[in-house]
Amino acid sequence: MSTESRVNCASFPIEVSAPAQYGPGVRALAVYLQQYQLVPSERTCEALGDLCGCEISEGTLACWATEAAERLEQTVEKIAQ
Repeated sequence: MSTESRVNCASFPIEVSAPAQYGPGVRALAVYLQQYQLVPSERTCEALGDLCGCEISEGTLACWATEAAERLEQTVEKIAQ
């Protein structure tokens, strides 16, 4: 077995625009826990760290919830009609 180190490089998906970014699954889980399961923000962030290994701030969680609400706005309007 060789002890020689190797470097692998690949392109990021087009939607990745920052050095640290979480995908739609992690974002959806975070918003689900906070908004639907009513887990407090601090505990939601802690759970994501424990379950997914991602350390997010409560501010990031708040931004994700706002983005989710904006994306669902038309759907909510249609349901209301």
